[in-house]
Amino acid sequence: MGCIYTQSFLLDCAGAVHDFATDVIKISLHDASAGLTSATTAYGATGEAASGSGYTTTGETLAVTSGYPQIVGGQSCVRFDDVTWAFGASKTVRYALIYNSSKSNKAIAVIDMGADRPASGTLAVKF
Repeated sequence: MGCIYTQSFLLDCAGAVHDFATDVIKISLHDASAGLTSATTAYGATGEAASGSGYTTTGETLAVTSGYPQIVGGQSCVRFDDVTWAFGASKTVRYALIYNSSKSNKAIAVIDMGADRPASGTLAVKF
């Protein structure tokens, strides 16, 4: 499993587009048909897990962990509180997309689990 920042997010940082203190940052779940990569520029519903059984389309709002953003090892760092879904029925998940819903749903990062995986019960993303 890996997490990559999107190319558009890296460019957005140079333009001070994102404000992690005030913007609404979300995380959504998608299957392999979404094809999310570092070239993804914005949230889209393609391949997103269907609403119901513990998931709502567009995903969950992320909370910035207290004390962040901060400088860690000479780099700016944002940390989010962990997020958990409790599925009442199995979902298929390959990707999690972190995006800024306050700024035209601009993509920030893609978490790639390597292949479609059945998710049932509790699914947690730990930051």
